[in-house]
Amino acid sequence: MGRSNSVDVEALGPVTGAVGAVILGPFIASFQSRLLGIGLPDIKGAMGLGFDEGAWLSAAGLNR
Repeated sequence: MGRSNSVDVEALGPVTGAVGAVILGPFIASFQSRLLGIGLPDIKGAMGLGFDEGAWLSAAGLNR
């Protein structure tokens, strides 16, 4: 009768962190991809690169 339905908060710490990392990872990847997709033409223009000259930007890891 004196039993409570409480959850051990210290035991949930690593589980909460792992779940948060799994959820946050795809969100950050998607956000970076969209941000670079929008900004890539501006980056190419600021560097004075045309379409062919700026193709290396996508291959250098700034792909979308």
